[in-house]
Amino acid sequence: VHRARVGDKREVVVKVQSPGVEKLMMIDIINLQIHAENEKQIGYEFDFEREANAMEKLQLTLMGEPSIFLVVP
Repeated sequence: VHRARVGDKREVVVKVQSPGVEKLMMIDIINLQIHAENEKQIGYEFDFEREANAMEKLQLTLMGEPSIFLVVP
Protein backbone atom coordinates (compact mmCIF):
# COMPACT_ATOMS: atom_id res chain seq x y z
CA VAL A 1 0.00 0.00 0.00
CA HIS A 2 1.36 3.39 -1.01
CA ARG A 3 0.42 7.01 -0.41
CA ALA A 4 -0.05 9.04 -3.59
CA ARG A 5 -1.45 12.34 -4.85
CA VAL A 6 -3.75 12.88 -7.79
CA GLY A 7 -3.70 15.89 -10.12
CA ASP A 8 -5.50 18.27 -7.74
CA LYS A 9 -3.07 17.36 -4.94
CA ARG A 10 -5.66 15.23 -3.22
CA GLU A 11 -4.03 12.43 -1.18
CA VAL A 12 -5.07 8.89 -2.02
CA VAL A 13 -3.99 5.37 -1.15
CA VAL A 14 -2.86 3.00 -3.89
CA LYS A 15 -2.72 -0.73 -3.32
CA VAL A 16 -0.65 -2.67 -5.85
CA GLN A 17 -0.99 -6.40 -6.41
CA SER A 18 1.93 -7.99 -8.20
CA PRO A 19 1.30 -10.80 -10.67
CA GLY A 20 1.47 -14.22 -9.01
CA VAL A 21 1.30 -12.88 -5.45
CA GLU A 22 -2.02 -14.63 -4.74
CA LYS A 23 -0.50 -18.02 -5.61
CA LEU A 24 2.50 -17.31 -3.35
CA MET A 25 0.18 -16.29 -0.52
CA MET A 26 -1.77 -19.54 -0.85
CA ILE A 27 1.50 -21.52 -0.69
CA ASP A 28 2.43 -19.61 2.48
CA ILE A 29 -0.94 -20.44 4.04
CA ILE A 30 -0.52 -24.14 3.23
CA ASN A 31 2.98 -24.11 4.73
CA LEU A 32 1.65 -22.48 7.91
CA GLN A 33 -1.04 -25.15 8.20
CA ILE A 34 1.57 -27.90 7.79
CA HIS A 35 3.75 -26.22 10.43
CA ALA A 36 0.82 -26.11 12.86
CA GLU A 37 0.09 -29.80 12.24
CA ASN A 38 3.75 -30.68 12.83
CA GLU A 39 3.71 -28.78 16.14
CA LYS A 40 0.66 -30.78 17.23
CA GLN A 41 2.28 -34.08 16.25
CA ILE A 42 5.50 -33.22 18.10
CA GLY A 43 3.42 -32.49 21.19
CA TYR A 44 1.89 -35.96 20.90
CA GLU A 45 5.35 -37.55 20.77
CA PHE A 46 6.07 -36.26 24.27
CA ASP A 47 2.70 -37.22 25.75
CA PHE A 48 3.69 -40.62 27.15
CA GLU A 49 0.41 -41.14 29.02
CA ARG A 50 -1.53 -40.68 25.78
CA GLU A 51 0.80 -43.12 24.03
CA ALA A 52 0.44 -45.70 26.84
CA ASN A 53 -3.36 -45.44 26.65
CA ALA A 54 -3.21 -45.97 22.89
CA MET A 55 -1.03 -49.06 23.33
CA GLU A 56 -3.43 -50.49 25.93
CA LYS A 57 -6.35 -49.94 23.54
CA LEU A 58 -4.38 -51.64 20.77
CA GLN A 59 -3.65 -54.61 23.01
CA LEU A 60 -7.34 -54.96 23.93
CA THR A 61 -8.36 -54.62 20.28
CA LEU A 62 -5.93 -57.31 19.14
CA MET A 63 -6.30 -59.75 22.02
CA GLY A 64 -9.72 -58.96 23.53
CA GLU A 65 -8.26 -58.90 27.03
CA PRO A 66 -4.91 -58.38 28.69
CA SER A 67 -2.62 -61.12 27.47
CA ILE A 68 0.67 -62.69 28.42
CA PHE A 69 1.39 -63.18 24.70
CA LEU A 70 1.31 -59.50 23.82
CA VAL A 71 3.04 -57.23 26.28
CA VAL A 72 2.69 -53.49 25.98
CA PRO A 73 5.46 -51.68 27.84
